[in-house]
Amino acid sequence: YDSRGFTARNYAKRTVEGWENSPGHRRNMLTPHVTEIGVAIARAPTRDPKYVAVQLFGRPRELKFTFKITNTTKNFVGYDFAGNDHVIEPRYTITHTSCEPGTISFQIGGMHDLKARYEARDGQVYTLRPARAGGVKVEPAPRTTAN
Repeated sequence: YDSRGFTARNYAKRTVEGWENSPGHRRNMLTPHVTEIGVAIARAPTRDPKYVAVQLFGRPRELKFTFKITNTTKNFVGYDFAGNDHVIEPRYTITHTSCEPGTISFQIGGMHDLKARYEARDGQVYTLRPARAGGVKVEPAPRTTAN
C-alpha cells in the first residue's frame, strides 16, 4: 500500500481487509489450531513514505501436539507426517512436536504399496510391529509414564 494520506486507523482497516481478501492470508487467519496472532507495521527504508504490515500466527508452547513413533521391527519404515517424508530406523523411537495435528501415513505393505493412515493425537504412541510377508502392523495407544 502507498500509505500517503492514510490515518493509522484507515491503514489498519485496509490492511486487514487486504488480508481477508487474499486466499493465502485468509487461510492462515482461519486455521483452526491457531490461537494467537502477532501484527507488526514498519516503515520501509525508502525515499518514498511506505509502510509494510506483517502477520505471524502461532500457539503457546503448552498447546503443542507431541506424539511418538516406536519401531520394534528389524526394518526401516517410511512414513509421512504434515507433508514431509520420514524414515524411522529399526528399534528407534522418534518424537514429533507440532503446532497442529495432522495425518500420519505409514508404509506398511512390505512388498506391496500399502499404507496405514492415522490422525496424530497429542500423547499418542504409534508402535510399529512386524507383520506377515515383511509388512508392518501399527498399534496406536496413549502414552504411559513408562513411554
